[in-house]
Amino acid sequence: MRGESWRVLRLAGAVAIVGALVAMAGGQAAAGPASSSQAPSGTLNLGLSSLLESFDPAVAQPVAKVHLDLLYDHVVGLNKTGNRFSKETGLASNWTTKDQQTWKFTIRRGVKFSNGDPLTARDVAFTLGRLKTPTARSAYSSWFKLNLVSAKATSAGKLTVRLTAPNFGLLYYLSSLFGTEGSVVPSNYLRRVGDAAFAQAPVGSGPYKIGSRQAGQSLTYVPSNTNSPSKPKYERVVFRIIPETSSRIALYRTGQLDVIDIGTSSIRTLGGVANTRVAKKRVGNQVGIGFFEQWKSTTPMNNRRFRQALAISVDVNAINKAIFRGFGDPTGNYPSGCASIGCKDLAPYRYNPSQARQLLQQSGYSGAEVPIYAFPLPGVPELPALATAVQGYWSAIGVNAKVVTTDFSSFVGKWVGYTVGTGAAPVAFAQRALGIAQYDSAFWSKGVSTFTHDTTIDRLVDQGHAAGDSPKRYGQITAQLNKYVYDNYLSLPVVSLGSFYAGKESVLAGWTPGNGQYDMNIRTLAGR
Repeated sequence: MRGESWRVLRLAGAVAIVGALVAMAGGQAAAGPASSSQAPSGTLNLGLSSLLESFDPAVAQPVAKVHLDLLYDHVVGLNKTGNRFSKETGLASNWTTKDQQTWKFTIRRGVKFSNGDPLTARDVAFTLGRLKTPTARSAYSSWFKLNLVSAKATSAGKLTVRLTAPNFGLLYYLSSLFGTEGSVVPSNYLRRVGDAAFAQAPVGSGPYKIGSRQAGQSLTYVPSNTNSPSKPKYERVVFRIIPETSSRIALYRTGQLDVIDIGTSSIRTLGGVANTRVAKKRVGNQVGIGFFEQWKSTTPMNNRRFRQALAISVDVNAINKAIFRGFGDPTGNYPSGCASIGCKDLAPYRYNPSQARQLLQQSGYSGAEVPIYAFPLPGVPELPALATAVQGYWSAIGVNAKVVTTDFSSFVGKWVGYTVGTGAAPVAFAQRALGIAQYDSAFWSKGVSTFTHDTTIDRLVDQGHAAGDSPKRYGQITAQLNKYVYDNYLSLPVVSLGSFYAGKESVLAGWTPGNGQYDMNIRTLAGR
């Protein structure tokens, strides 16, 4: 529909894409960036349960966006609350398409990288083309490998993107709603120093640049003077990695932290603290247990009866009450939830430990150790507690389960590198409109971090990609994927859950955690 901007809305239990799925020139845009006349001042101190210290958008996972969204500008921007595409806040000041297969972008003039290089459409073309290379291992680089034909700069300010077929999802992948793929890197600098050096000394066009870093402890950003559409509010933004919730709360209470991510057990406690606001991310997470490397016939995860035993031996309703304090919604959907187009609610697996023991015996399980990897994720600090609870349930039916404590930064390298081996882990997938994107990264054989190799899933995912011109068909395929994973016990869905943050009212004024994946809408929090 001409004359309308893109919007992302919940409608009849799904996310509708409004504007006839085509954003045409001249549409009404969100409010522009605030004036930069006010100089940055003060320090914003954030305490997070984990932080993925990865700095190259072509290999980073979406969890890293919690800080990378300060370092880089995305091609497509979002409005302040993160629920509408904006032509004022991203590098693209306009985009048009007649057929959803060929897209034309106007790239904002006057933006530069923090090393002084001007940002042009050539840098955007280089960034997108780089996603098709074998070294690109970011969560959704596989989508670009499959769908992107070319990205060519026709001038310093004009870019043409051609896809293999019409696909309404392009703007999502180029924005912060999904992963890091739309984060633009400097072509000249990266070619000069190479991938490895760039990952150690990254350069972006975002409102901040890296000031200092203590690996595994803290990461400090300072204003970049890049003329980014987003302007820095603070002289310093400090991310501190503090896995223990009690430690984050203690530091918050003493004024050493301004904003922290909290577990559901702390909501009521901190909600009563003076001058404190507890904020919930509106589009939450699908929390579940992923079963790794199911395609290997030598592992118990390859056996359907074994997986079914694992699934029905866990009481997700009890877990919701004990670990998530009743704030979650027990679910049978995983990894895609009902913020996605076409989602149909699936009931949680029925708890039946007696049948689980029988299935375990029938599976021929010989007592092999099943590691359960435990790590927190930003906004979901309860995952290690969930791992411990699941270990208890599985041990009760005779599984030799062992909790292996690690951090996500270490674990994700093994996951993407296919070196995890057998085992399981609590993983939270952020909900969003395009549910098949979750399968791209977690269940598709061509994905960068898959749980299984399954010909039916591969066929459905490929059909979903081919349905890029039909949201209705796309939604139907998403529902089929959810049901197939459910019927074959390819994972253990637990709850749909929001992410919760606590902070000083003066700091959180006008801020919402947004709708993007893992990013906590940091630009609105730290920008003007």
